[in-house]
Amino acid sequence: MDVGMADSRGRAASALRRMSERWRHRDDAGFSLIECVVAVALLVIVLVPTTIFVIEGESAASQAHLESEATTLADQALNGLQAEAARGNLPAGFQSVTQSIDEVSSRKTTYTISTTWTPIVQGTNKTICAAGVGVSVAQQIWLVTASVTWTGMGGQAPISATTEIAPGTDGGMQQSSGELAVSLDSGVGTNIFKGAAVTATMKAAWTSPGGESQPGVPSGQYISESQTSVNTTNGKFDGCLIFQNLDATPGWVYTLSFAGNGDITQSQEYSDDNPNGAYTVQNITLQVGVPQIMTVDLNIGTQINVVYTQGPAGSCTSVPTGPLTVPATTSEIPITVNNTGLTSYTNDDWVAYASGGLTGLPLSDVYLYPSYSSLTSIWLGDGQESEQASPCQVNPGSGLAQTVYLQLYDLDLGVTGAGSGSQLVATDKGPQAGEYYLYAASGGHSKTDLPLGQYTIAESSGTAVTYLVGGVPTPAEVWVTEGGNCLSSAPTAPSPCNSPITGLTAP
Repeated sequence: MDVGMADSRGRAASALRRMSERWRHRDDAGFSLIECVVAVALLVIVLVPTTIFVIEGESAASQAHLESEATTLADQALNGLQAEAARGNLPAGFQSVTQSIDEVSSRKTTYTISTTWTPIVQGTNKTICAAGVGVSVAQQIWLVTASVTWTGMGGQAPISATTEIAPGTDGGMQQSSGELAVSLDSGVGTNIFKGAAVTATMKAAWTSPGGESQPGVPSGQYISESQTSVNTTNGKFDGCLIFQNLDATPGWVYTLSFAGNGDITQSQEYSDDNPNGAYTVQNITLQVGVPQIMTVDLNIGTQINVVYTQGPAGSCTSVPTGPLTVPATTSEIPITVNNTGLTSYTNDDWVAYASGGLTGLPLSDVYLYPSYSSLTSIWLGDGQESEQASPCQVNPGSGLAQTVYLQLYDLDLGVTGAGSGSQLVATDKGPQAGEYYLYAASGGHSKTDLPLGQYTIAESSGTAVTYLVGGVPTPAEVWVTEGGNCLSSAPTAPSPCNSPITGLTAP
């Protein structure tokens, strides 16, 4: 007990004894008013400190009880999260729940339990790419903090508890969304492609599997996302693309596109110089909380510069002795590349087109994948039908830019009629159905350099140029061969095919 309080009580007791002795020597007159006031004051001095002490003790006990409850709730939250993690369920980011606890006298206290997940970085999440398809991905540790507050806590600090949860899938802390890791390979063994920065885009299309209307995208998730293979920590190329927080709702089907990468080529000869489309991976579906790993073979393409000529002398890689002639047309002219590595293409042919169609300009170069062990054949035209007997061959494995001189052949037409001086169009009957502007007939004669193949001839308005077969006007179908031209609707060029084409009529 406090010394001051003991002294106060002692003085009060002494005063009471003196008053008692005085009372025994007095008559029946009783206490005086002053004596009553003094007695009450002494009682207050004794009782007030005692009451305050009791109240403060009860308050401290109540606060300790609330803190104990908060500590228990924090520990329970961490234990629950650890159990969820053991089952592979890893919630991401900040979460908050409330819970009411019954106290004495039907009183309730409401607690708020908040948890925060923070990855402890071990390298970067891009290490997931190093695992490869079908291999267990790298492990990641998460620091988890549970913080508890309650009603009526005043200025009291929240109760916090912290623990580490591990191991878990590196980059897989997305239990409400999907993730795709694209490992870029150089095409030689399992070497990661680090020769240049690569940019790619994931974009979804709604397929409405059960006829459902397109749903809204949850907050914080995406159906279109672009990434680059640059490590933001050190600025180096790391050969890995990580697409996170993608909406994995069944019905979204994604396409991965590598458009915008200049001279970067894929092992199937795709490049951005191929208007058939930059390399894409289609029909990708994602699962919630399951990182998907994909490997794509990319490399810096070997540049092949193309020069158009009418009959080079000697090798296609040597400058012809005669003057070079450009195509007598403003049309695009496709370029065919052939290699046995292109087995997913008809006849192992890959066809590159410039942009612009009929009004576009011919291709000036293509980029070939450098890692083929065999020679690659290359010629002007759209596939097997336009192939020469001895096409140009190049070795893109050298990696050095090369110039090739690719041959075109004359289409020599004799055209009469009212429209004989108009612009004519030759439409390729091959699988790509390309179109070429021809020189307008001058003096009943048109001569234009084209790839090998079979063509239909019409005016630019679409009206067919005809010739008489048994007195009946018949749409003109012509062959351009290495030996010359001929009229024929046969699916293969007749032999010989070296007759002058005359008697065509442009209405």
